Amino acid sequence: MTRRSPREWTARIRENRPVARGYSLLTLGLPSRFPRPAAGQFLMLSAGDSRETLLRRPMAFFDFKKVRAAVEIRVLYAVVGKGTRRMAALARGSKLQILAPIGNSFSLPRPGERVIVAAGGIGIAPFLLWWKQLGPARRKQVRILFGFKEKSQLAVLKEFRAAKMKPICSVEGPGGDFRGTVVDLLAREIKREPAGRILTCGPERMMQAVVDFASPRRIPCEVSLEARMGCGLGVCLSCVTNFAHTDRPGGYALVCQDGPIFTV
Repeated sequence: MTRRSPREWTARIRENRPVARGYSLLTLGLPSRFPRPAAGQFLMLSAGDSRETLLRRPMAFFDFKKVRAAVEIRVLYAVVGKGTRRMAALARGSKLQILAPIGNSFSLPRPGERVIVAAGGIGIAPFLLWWKQLGPARRKQVRILFGFKEKSQLAVLKEFRAAKMKPICSVEGPGGDFRGTVVDLLAREIKREPAGRILTCGPERMMQAVVDFASPRRIPCEVSLEARMGCGLGVCLSCVTNFAHTDRPGGYALVCQDGPIFTV
């Protein structure tokens, strides 16, 4: 799991647009020396200087590429509160301060290991970058399962399919490859072919259901935790969690410094 010391950067918005119901995509330009992040790492992003949005928001890296003499990163985010609504209104050319890259990352499949990704909602965000880091050979060892609340959210898959990813998608109503939750879909797929590891990201209740499913079957899970954060540096202690994990058992952990990826 990769980890680097984060630093402060000034980014300029190149694009900020909706891509599906409830999802928007933010593209930021940065200097060429910005380090390549690993999938699962995140950035602390300023959403403005009003009282409601004073604290930065932790956001997963969605994509990364070199563009001429600069770097371009993309952030897929859900518009759910005051901070993200303010983000959605930011115009092209605006400058933002970010702290990045922060945290550890999802592991890549070991030789011969079958891996399932079970992600729901905005928890799908880290897995475009993860997919691109795999390479053609390792992609054959992976099944990608995405879960959505409604059919209209499936428009976000355009970004993934452009990278030749073919996720199997559950929708709680009609319109997906499978009707039900992503955990229901996971149960079906495990019956078809066992897995040696599960990577999960999404709503807390969904991830707990994935862990509850995997634990009696002795399938290790890598879980990406979310938390409210004040600094992202481990100073404010606002992201303390007692989540039971095997990386550093027996004590409390900081999501920003010990995670956000934990193994159970």
